[in-house]
Amino acid sequence: MPDMWDLVEKNWPLMAEHPWLFIKWAAFWVVVGALIGWKAGRAGSPLTSVAAPGALPAQAQGSEEFQYPERGRHGPNALSNRTTHVRVGEELSFAARVPGGDTVRIVIEGPPHPTQPSMFQNPGWGFSVMNAQNWKVGKFEAVEGGWRQPVDAHEGPADLSFRFQWHGDFSLTAYEGDSHKRQWTHKIRVDP
Repeated sequence: MPDMWDLVEKNWPLMAEHPWLFIKWAAFWVVVGALIGWKAGRAGSPLTSVAAPGALPAQAQGSEEFQYPERGRHGPNALSNRTTHVRVGEELSFAARVPGGDTVRIVIEGPPHPTQPSMFQNPGWGFSVMNAQNWKVGKFEAVEGGWRQPVDAHEGPADLSFRFQWHGDFSLTAYEGDSHKRQWTHKIRVDP
């Protein structure tokens, strides 16, 4: 399959001469991709049994515990207790396997930006929801000493691309099932 940039380079004269033709073509493929993704997410679809390369394996039958694998689709898992040091901008997974009928809430907390005034800040992390699987990202809020944001997943495998945007010490706290009590807290040191 040709590389996207090779395709653009070879067809640039046509694209430059007829930009609306190119825009219609691109829109068509975006819609087709969205429909394929929608069908893949529907129960009973033949596409649901096709796993994306690197996708989390299906949860084991009868498993009734929360699992946080060492790696997910996007790299080392930020929720794994083995991930303790990362670099700013390194792509990580936010991966969990949630038992049937359960939920998990992960609350991320981190320091303020080292140099920006607080009124211009965002939290020190970011998610890419483009390939999100079973996570719902909540609103972040300023708290004393930094930022906090909840992220929720329901039963089944969950994965999301995640990156830290500046250095410092961050914590991830899990509230599993119906519990409003902290189940565990995981600290991650982010180096420049």
